[in-house]
Amino acid sequence: MLMKNIVSSLLFLTAIIVCSCTGGKRTSNVSTSVTDLGENNSTTINSSNSLPEHPIINVYLENSGSMNGYVDGGKTMFQQDVYNYLSDVDISGIPSEMNMFFINSKIIPQRDFQKSNTISDFINRLNPNSFRVAGGNTATTDMADIFKLILENTDNDIVSIFISDCIFSPGSVSSPEAYLTNQQIGIKENFAKYCVDHPNFGVMVYQLSSNFNGRYYDYMNKPHQYNGERPYYIWVMGNIYYLMYLKDRIPNKKFQGSGVQNYWFASNFQLEEVAYSVLPAPRLGSFDKVSKSDIKNMKPDENGEFMFTIAANLRLLELVLGDDYLMDTGNYAQLINKELSDEIKIKIDRNTVAKSPATHNISLKIVKGIQREEIKVILQCLPPEWGFEMTDDNDTQLTELNCNKTYGLKYLLNGVQQGLTARGSGYYMYMIVNLK
Repeated sequence: MLMKNIVSSLLFLTAIIVCSCTGGKRTSNVSTSVTDLGENNSTTINSSNSLPEHPIINVYLENSGSMNGYVDGGKTMFQQDVYNYLSDVDISGIPSEMNMFFINSKIIPQRDFQKSNTISDFINRLNPNSFRVAGGNTATTDMADIFKLILENTDNDIVSIFISDCIFSPGSVSSPEAYLTNQQIGIKENFAKYCVDHPNFGVMVYQLSSNFNGRYYDYMNKPHQYNGERPYYIWVMGNIYYLMYLKDRIPNKKFQGSGVQNYWFASNFQLEEVAYSVLPAPRLGSFDKVSKSDIKNMKPDENGEFMFTIAANLRLLELVLGDDYLMDTGNYAQLINKELSDEIKIKIDRNTVAKSPATHNISLKIVKGIQREEIKVILQCLPPEWGFEMTDDNDTQLTELNCNKTYGLKYLLNGVQQGLTARGSGYYMYMIVNLK
């Protein structure tokens, strides 16, 4: 049974079983041991009995004019990489069926695929003419409407894969910036409304790159002939149970061509609890460990500095978020007595102890006087930093400085993140340490 395989092969949960942790004497260069987090760091799934084992996979390929340069009868990296990924999805064992669609102002079923039912036929037949004759509005792209269409056709038993260059095409509007802002608001609204009835919804976004030869349409809808590398995106959207399974079966290293340039996962789910424990070392100063989350008798070192380290099992989050996200301290928030504070400096390292269930060590350095207080560390659901770096604000000319960027990208990612977190906590997990 597929769901049983998910349980056994993935560290996925809505509640981690946390074992009691033992204290320890101070020793130098001590990292976590098995007993710190408990030997049983297994996980459980509270999945709905109504969740089918094999979801329907619907693939939506945008066929706007800006996509023409990516397709040439199966010869481009775009077509080869997409073919490779969809084939991996197909052979993963998860789909009950796969359906192919074009999408722009409407959803256009690909009847030829439904007759032959082969991904290779669908991919190899892609060319500018097949995009054009499929119909719909291929001149401009309303990203908010596209995502609304996809969400309206996505349910708990459906995973939607959206493939696009994700370029906003406002056309001849008086204020492109106002258009992008309104698009962001519309995207936020669409995702927020969808999450009300789909609390276990998530998205995975892959940024890839391909050779491009054709007309590039800038934000004013003016065409420019371009031959070179251009980014594109694969979005995978659906119930997080299925997304976890797909991410486990199809890691980033399995993508061919230039590989995954950037990756982002976002969801409205929150782990109820994470297995973690304060370590006896590394540390600055001294303290006595009372329990996994309580320390007392805190004293700074001779330089007046105080620091302690938490070992945590973040294996699930590492799977879905990626280690780059986990290692970025900008994705964390630190609270002192439930108030945001900049008086704690955070440092994150991989846990390298072979038999340890912990994956990461999180060091917290207090840069103010030590007091009795509650320290809470939160891993937030934030838009990716690379989304800002890869955003083009003016694509009327493609140069070496912006040829790998996407017009308006940050507005899209911000809208999705804001929608997913609108009704939730806005973070994936938290850890609390009490200074007594």
